Amino acid sequence: MKADQRRESFEPKTREEWSSFIARELQATRQAYLAKPAFLLGHSRSEQQTTADYAGRELLELVQNAADAAAEVGGLGRVLIQVTPGCLYVANTGQPFRTGGVTSLMTAHTSDKPTRAARMIGAKGLGFRAILNWTEAPLISSGPLEIGFSRDHASAQVTDLERQSPEIAKKLRSAKADSAPLLVFPAAGDALEEHLDIGTTGILNHVRTLRIQGYDTVVAAPFRDQRAYEKAIEQAREFEPSFLLFVSALHEIRIQLPEEQERDWSIEQDEEVDGDVKIRLTSGTDTEVQTWILRQRQGIRECPIFCVTGIWSMLPERSKDDDDFQGTAGRTSEGLRAP
Repeated sequence: MKADQRRESFEPKTREEWSSFIARELQATRQAYLAKPAFLLGHSRSEQQTTADYAGRELLELVQNAADAAAEVGGLGRVLIQVTPGCLYVANTGQPFRTGGVTSLMTAHTSDKPTRAARMIGAKGLGFRAILNWTEAPLISSGPLEIGFSRDHASAQVTDLERQSPEIAKKLRSAKADSAPLLVFPAAGDALEEHLDIGTTGILNHVRTLRIQGYDTVVAAPFRDQRAYEKAIEQAREFEPSFLLFVSALHEIRIQLPEEQERDWSIEQDEEVDGDVKIRLTSGTDTEVQTWILRQRQGIRECPIFCVTGIWSMLPERSKDDDDFQGTAGRTSEGLRAP
């Protein structure tokens, strides 16, 4: 086996192996910038543009990533959306991050999802960048991996590159670049806690607590400002139980918001009637069951398209021939949508 093939097949199994891998990737990135200074400016602009393009989809992108992780291990995934005044946490079960996933964070358009499964919701490695609309210090704990980002850490990396390369300094000054690309400069291992932003240590401790509770991956996004917090609350409230109909790999979504009752939605296939799906909704001490009839066909690109043909949510004993039809919804390979 050739050396490059061995590198491609290598997957870190320990915290130390992840730290070594990320250190090598970071060094390779720095060498690339020194060799081609224009890359640094291009990556900065690309990150800013992609972040802006995905505005309004911050929470959805994280949940879709969770669905993809669950699909890789056969489904029955669980997701926790937890919003506190200082931070958003999205925790999920499923396949932990691989090296390809980390590489796609550092460099856009390099996601390994297309080679793993064409039917995954996300396939470009771009959606995670949406969270940069809300935070400048995201944290990820996944399997043995702990990785974090911060504006101060990224700026320090760029300042060091400017000292080594007058051309980099010149290009950044002429372009009036106001910020370094964030995700290309991760910190892991001992460097992670060393470069954490002030106040982030408590967030990292809570991330570790969620991992102990049985989640394979936790993403934390400390809020940049009050507006980011308000947007997270708004998007969490907009989630509907019917979301579970279009992400078959997920079994449960829990939503915890400040001063609100926890919402817990779980889905299970009806064993008696083919095609029926029941969603159990729990809010505080109140529970109800929705029953949906689903019909599946293959789309133009052989992507699954699900049609919801009816809902008898409050009266599960009603006949499925009842005319009390309440809507339709669909899914395409480009993501989730509801007409």
